[in-house]
Amino acid sequence: MIIGVALLALGLWRGGWWAIAAAVGGGGLALASRNGVVRLPPGARRVTPHLLPDPAIDWLRQSHQALGAWAIEGGPHGSGLAGYHSLDPAAKFTDSRLRHIEHRLMELRDRDGGGGERLEEGTLVFEALSGFVAGLMLSPIHTPGDLERAHKDLRYLLDGLTRRPIIHQMAQDQAAPVEASRSIALRLAYHIERVLEVHVVVALLEPAGARVAAVAGGADMRLVGTLLPDEGPLGRVAHGSARSMQVQGEALADLVSDRRQHGRTQITMLHLQDQGEPIGAVAFWRFPSGPLPGTALAEVKEILHQSEPRFRAAMMMEKDRKDASTDHLTGLPDRKVLERRLKRLGQATGAIIIADLDRFKSLNDTLGHPAGDAALVHFANTINHVVRETDQAARIGGEEFAVWLPEADVPSALMVANRIRERFASSSWDWQGRSWALSASFGVAACPESTRSLDNLMARADAALLQAKKAGRNRAVAAPSQS
Repeated sequence: MIIGVALLALGLWRGGWWAIAAAVGGGGLALASRNGVVRLPPGARRVTPHLLPDPAIDWLRQSHQALGAWAIEGGPHGSGLAGYHSLDPAAKFTDSRLRHIEHRLMELRDRDGGGGERLEEGTLVFEALSGFVAGLMLSPIHTPGDLERAHKDLRYLLDGLTRRPIIHQMAQDQAAPVEASRSIALRLAYHIERVLEVHVVVALLEPAGARVAAVAGGADMRLVGTLLPDEGPLGRVAHGSARSMQVQGEALADLVSDRRQHGRTQITMLHLQDQGEPIGAVAFWRFPSGPLPGTALAEVKEILHQSEPRFRAAMMMEKDRKDASTDHLTGLPDRKVLERRLKRLGQATGAIIIADLDRFKSLNDTLGHPAGDAALVHFANTINHVVRETDQAARIGGEEFAVWLPEADVPSALMVANRIRERFASSSWDWQGRSWALSASFGVAACPESTRSLDNLMARADAALLQAKKAGRNRAVAAPSQS
């Protein structure tokens, strides 16, 4: 009986996503774990999972008569780890063996794909996807069919876990008077996935360029928020320089940095527009590569046509809302937007980066204020190319900028800050034929490491920024840890 219930539950994970989203999209899911929480390495913080794997991992373990089942996820920028397990009481894992298995699974977390390893207890079957990993410890006696079914069910579990954050956000977006463009993009991606059985990427235009708004199928969820190169195939189709395009090669290799190796395939890209105005583009492909039915392709084009007015209405609403609180030079939100967001968060964890252009007064005095404005726009574009959609960048005054990184810790924020710093300092920039070496200094603080209150976070990062300036500029400094 339990096996039948388990298989039904796993089928719902795969096929009943909208029902599950409705069930857990509200006030929060609180299910008690019967087996326990994965032991995480020292320094790893607890985060609230997007969708608790309990009781699914219990069902998964029991349906396969496995010795143990695990699910582990990471937070933004690799900052937080959360994990859950279900163990067969008869297996009698020692603490050292559990730590060994969990450590091995965490090593596999960022290596998308599956595999198996023979251990002394049995065979550890695992699948990793978009920063999540799930594993089953099968008994020493099993068949090739058992392995195949284990991999399949683990992939179903991970598919659900990776889709959950976006579905939750979409449910919130749909409650608004006008549906958000990213919500429309997500529904469009899923619709195309179902019609053609393909992997899908949807990119929408914004002032900085074409940015990935949604993915479906086998496309990497971590691509969401990535800014596409304007000269790349999908960027060109999004801007309308090409209405459609077909590319042979590694899926997404020329589009964005996808961590997965899909192999060579044919990618179809179609332009999105409304009343002659470009909106973005859709890319889809099959792997293994195969021809797309003409009738299905025609249906997709009709789906795109019907979605375009909704995209336009949503993007116009978002533009009007953004214009009311946006720095008109750089296009970034202003200080008030950032402060309102931090105030709404209450006691949430996360990190903030404060950045200031080095020797900006000298640039203004030497090349003039228009050159200074151009340098500020260049720095804002650099930030936009590095940070993700879930982060909040803002121009908070003069030559000073800030980036809020939800759930990030100090090491993660330092990594992001140095990525921005190195990209900015190494970029080629000149004003009317006169080159100028640009650089910026950064201060980093995180809650709760640097301060226990978000109200003090910006002040702590500002103090760290001052230390970076005093130490010679063009560097990132973290605020001291709170005792």
